[in-house]
Amino acid sequence: MSIVSDALAFFDRFLGPDAHRKRQRVKLLNTLLDDKRKAPNGIRSLDTLALKTGMSHEDCRTLLSEMGCEGVEMDDGSEGWRKIKDPK
Repeated sequence: MSIVSDALAFFDRFLGPDAHRKRQRVKLLNTLLDDKRKAPNGIRSLDTLALKTGMSHEDCRTLLSEMGCEGVEMDDGSEGWRKIKDPK
């Protein structure tokens, strides 16, 4: 085995595929929330975020909260999420 495959096996054993899946979902959520073409105000609907990431609404809410995002009510009354801006 090569050093790279040994390292990957080590990380998989201790972090597991769930940790990798979570990192990928966090990355995708960040991309979706940062897309100014689709969300000029930085808010995306929970329906869209859950659908695009393949998570249930509850799992998506939990991960968004862990990321430091906040839930908001959108203009149409649906649930939306956005990143909390750093106060400067």
